[in-house]
Amino acid sequence: MLGRKLSTVAIVASLGAVAVIGACRDDATTGASDIPSRDLAANLQLQAGDFQTGSVALPLAQMLRVRVVDAGGRPVSGAGVTWSVLAGGGSVTPPTGISDANGNVSTTWTMGTTLGENLVRADLRGAFLLDSVTFLATAVAGAPVTIEILEGFELPETIRVASIVEELRFLVRDQFDHPVFGATVTFATGFNSGTVNPLTDQTDSGGIAVTQWTVGTVTGAQSVTAAIPGQLPVVLNTIATPDTSRRLAIVVGDGQAGMTGATLAVPLQVRVTDRFNNAVAGDQVIFSDSIGSGDIVTPTTTVSDATGIAQATWRLSSLAGPHALRVRTPGSGGQFVRFNATGQLLFRDVFAGDYYTCAIGTNDRAYCWGFGEDGQLGTNSLVTRSGPSWPVTRADTIAGPYPTLRDVSGGRSHACGVGISRTVFCWGFNPDLRFLSSQASSPTRVPIAIDVGSVTTPLASTRYVGAGESHSCAVTLGGIAMCAGNNERGQGGAGVAPTPLLPPTQVDTATIGLVVPPRFYSHIAVGERHACGMPRFDTLFVLASQTPWCWGQNNNGQLGDGLPTFADSARPSAVVMPAAATAGFDSTSLVAGASHTCALDRIEPVAGQGSTAYCWGSHALGQLGAGALVGTNRSSAPLPVLGLGGTPVMFRRLFSGENHTCGLTASGQAFCWGRNSSGQIGDGTQVNSSIAVAVAGGFSFRSLALGELHTCGVVGAPSPVPVGTTGTPGEVRCWGDNEYGQLGLAVFGVNSLAVLVPTRVAFQQ
Repeated sequence: MLGRKLSTVAIVASLGAVAVIGACRDDATTGASDIPSRDLAANLQLQAGDFQTGSVALPLAQMLRVRVVDAGGRPVSGAGVTWSVLAGGGSVTPPTGISDANGNVSTTWTMGTTLGENLVRADLRGAFLLDSVTFLATAVAGAPVTIEILEGFELPETIRVASIVEELRFLVRDQFDHPVFGATVTFATGFNSGTVNPLTDQTDSGGIAVTQWTVGTVTGAQSVTAAIPGQLPVVLNTIATPDTSRRLAIVVGDGQAGMTGATLAVPLQVRVTDRFNNAVAGDQVIFSDSIGSGDIVTPTTTVSDATGIAQATWRLSSLAGPHALRVRTPGSGGQFVRFNATGQLLFRDVFAGDYYTCAIGTNDRAYCWGFGEDGQLGTNSLVTRSGPSWPVTRADTIAGPYPTLRDVSGGRSHACGVGISRTVFCWGFNPDLRFLSSQASSPTRVPIAIDVGSVTTPLASTRYVGAGESHSCAVTLGGIAMCAGNNERGQGGAGVAPTPLLPPTQVDTATIGLVVPPRFYSHIAVGERHACGMPRFDTLFVLASQTPWCWGQNNNGQLGDGLPTFADSARPSAVVMPAAATAGFDSTSLVAGASHTCALDRIEPVAGQGSTAYCWGSHALGQLGAGALVGTNRSSAPLPVLGLGGTPVMFRRLFSGENHTCGLTASGQAFCWGRNSSGQIGDGTQVNSSIAVAVAGGFSFRSLALGELHTCGVVGAPSPVPVGTTGTPGEVRCWGDNEYGQLGLAVFGVNSLAVLVPTRVAFQQ
């Protein structure tokens, strides 16, 4: 208790007066004292309310209370006490009070607005200050009313997804801007805005609450909030951007099939994202990574758009079958995506060698597949392929150049074709100048196409070229026929045997006795060791213009001379025409197999419906289609091809393989006959047939090609009669032996039921 006297003399005087009064009281026998109780007040005693803590501007929880006592410590009522604020700026209510019967006086102390120590004094007064008591209270911050991010912290306008903001510091204040201690702050994040930890925090002595924010993994607007009860939260906003990782994903364009040499219908699209699948805009995308095969992609490099999409177009090269390109972005750490496509094309014609097949696409390029270890596929590599791949090339397999061809003729281990410009190209095995070239003989395989060089009679303008087993023959636009290569059976037709024909030599035209060979030819058919030519009209050879002339091996009557001697001939001899074909044979229908020859009667019984086919030579396997021959398996004279019931089938075109033959009717239906050990006649069996039987499947063929043990055809809707088999280009279907992939089914293997009927060629390497 604090108290002080203004004068010691006054105190002594007062005590003296009290004593005198007391003495007089003792002397009196009765009567009350006439001194008021308040005049006896001497001291103040602090009863309650000291050392409190309270919020600024608010009354303390406990009232301030003092007791007035006299000198003997007894309560004094009616004494006046005055309350006054010494420090802190608060107030007391009431500011004065009168002690009650117990000597108590109370007041309510409202804190000031200044934090810290506050002082209030209670004064006991009479004529002068008798005593005083001082109360101490501590003012603390009031209720939290504001929250804000701590000054000096600034959330970036953009921030990478999944980033961690280590400390978000928020300041809580009361209404007088005092930091509030112990306030509860609740933290939360907006939609897709990640997480905070902790979710709540108590402010420290500086009024600060702290949390850690892990930004969400979705790009775009992100927010975090801090809130105190009853007040609007503080909201911090930013934009989340992709992180530094990169991912690529194909959107569209993969797995397409398109025509070779054309742009794929659907553009290639990739999407660039970060590891959280957020679109990345403005990233460089390279479409030309590891692109090959001569393909063209446009553009080769671009940038992703706002949705992360980058796009390019893909133009396929001449490669038939699989194509691939890779797409990458520098930020992907070597990651790439791979687009695959299949180059397809329609074929206008198909040709066959012994164990390989060539087809000419609508792009005028030749594609070959099957056995290729002698270079007969013409693709600069000695490989065997099971389907169309690179076209025949004169250089490398990517850039070409690729010769454009009118037709191709396949032999056992080499092939030749006539270019659009009517230049001759040959490829494959060439140890004996069977390439019709004047170049030195090569004892090795030549796997690339070769221009025919300068020859005795230039072939720069060639009508047709045919390949045999080891020799070749050609006819120029001027009608000159010439052959080159092996001549051991006189198959070169030059009148000499067995000397090889080096360089190409013109077919003999010398008149010997009554024999006057043609000077000019319109067409030539080349067999294994023989050849036949169809004379072209000229003034000296009018009557024989529709009669074929043949030369070479004749052990089975394949020269058609009608003689029983079956003797070879090194110079042309006329075919004996059957009585029913007095008008001669069609000039373009002449075909030759290993040891047989066939042609069509030039007269059609019904216009546009085809005519009778005639064959001569070996019939050991039924390849003449003449039915059962009594006592013989060969004929040196032409015999009509028969169908079921012994009735001839009318054909528009003929095709010959080693030991089987096929024809197309005016509607494009295919019939075949002869050897069928591998199902090559296409009737679903493996039984030889000596009559023409229909190929299974009901397809309409544009053209056919026959090898030694297989057959292929171009399926295409035929043009209206009478055009017939010159229908639209289409797909190639093959049947028969597939040991070397010559059926183009993308697999190698021996015969099975799957290849006894026409099966579509697959565009795979």
